[in-house]
Amino acid sequence: MKTMKQFLVAILMMMAMSGCKSAQTQANASGDGSSYENAVVVKSVGEEYAFVKSKCTGCRVTSQALSNKDGKYYDVLYVSTADGKEVKYFFDINSFYGNW
Repeated sequence: MKTMKQFLVAILMMMAMSGCKSAQTQANASGDGSSYENAVVVKSVGEEYAFVKSKCTGCRVTSQALSNKDGKYYDVLYVSTADGKEVKYFFDINSFYGNW
């Protein structure tokens, strides 16, 4: 199971790095990404990276994890800020996760 999760994370990261510029407006209209309860609702991994880029100047995504809570799926992006702090952004991925 752990290997499967690692494989999925690798696939998701490759998709995100493909340069997909997506509907950032939708992501900005949902939560602020600070917790599961305030997760940003997205329709693609590209939207996750676009959201982080728009909210965190000079930041770098260091890792990404698939998580679930209360039967729902989330991506958690771990981000290093320009001053070296680590922050997390939570994304609700239920609209597309597992639909392939």
